[in-house]
Amino acid sequence: MAVWSKLTTYVDERPMNGSAHDDPGYPRHKIDRVVIHHNSTTNYRVALDTWLKGGKMTSAHYEITPTQIIGCVDETRSAWHAGNKLMNQRSIGLEHVNSSGAPNWSVAEETLRLSAKLCADICKRYGIPIDSAHIVPHNSIVATDCPGGINMNHYIDLVRQAAGQAVTPATPAPAPAAEPSQSAAGDLEVDGYFGASSARRAEALENRTQDGVISSQDIAWTNAKGYKFIDARALPAVQWVPSKVAVGSQLVGIWQQRLGLPVDYKIGPALYHAALKYYGFNVDNSWTAPSNLVKEMQRQMNKGQKLFS
Repeated sequence: MAVWSKLTTYVDERPMNGSAHDDPGYPRHKIDRVVIHHNSTTNYRVALDTWLKGGKMTSAHYEITPTQIIGCVDETRSAWHAGNKLMNQRSIGLEHVNSSGAPNWSVAEETLRLSAKLCADICKRYGIPIDSAHIVPHNSIVATDCPGGINMNHYIDLVRQAAGQAVTPATPAPAPAAEPSQSAAGDLEVDGYFGASSARRAEALENRTQDGVISSQDIAWTNAKGYKFIDARALPAVQWVPSKVAVGSQLVGIWQQRLGLPVDYKIGPALYHAALKYYGFNVDNSWTAPSNLVKEMQRQMNKGQKLFS
């Protein structure tokens, strides 16, 4: 009998590549891994067509878009997704449609959050721990660029959140020596602009993947002409998006948690005023560029300290 997550939006009934049910040459093992992939296309239908039986001999158990979880190969069969037979036999493969093409191959936050719910469900049903040893990127198994722009630390945090587990800051670790600007102490220019280098420093201090972007923040707090509340020029690392699609950043959530604020993962007046208070500034209603507040944040990071710690 085919097994699908109850969260599945629909099942693509077309024959997909993968092992046959009870295939003695390709037996299913105990499921103890979830492997994360990206489509390398912004059109999920192209990915689905690629996995049709007799095609490129690849497939996945589920395809995830911003609004849909599509069943492709049922969980009792091995999908051909990992590039490794044993891993295929012991894992569930999750594919994600891209929101942008090369070179970044981004995946939308909405897609990741929907996928995280599916992954949490899979982990619950199979007793899989929610950690980086059991929820793994494709490139940890074979040499590949997959899963593209997916930040695995962020994704695993989303899975924990979906499972009702606490999301806590990780222990900081030094950044790679090859990129001094991303190290955990020193060398960061104190210029009052929270750009990609500042964001990477903050991510390094939290032992998170360093992409230099504070993702999916509500543009309602800015104004392109008048700078309604927050001067976006002081925060070039922030990805500002329309309110209805803003889902926030785990990094911002960590800061909110440290400052004793409600955690919604979004920059706004509460975070701004709490940050001003933390650094001893008078609370006002503007964030100018260059920002003295950002300068204090940069100085703190140059000491090797996590922000607001």
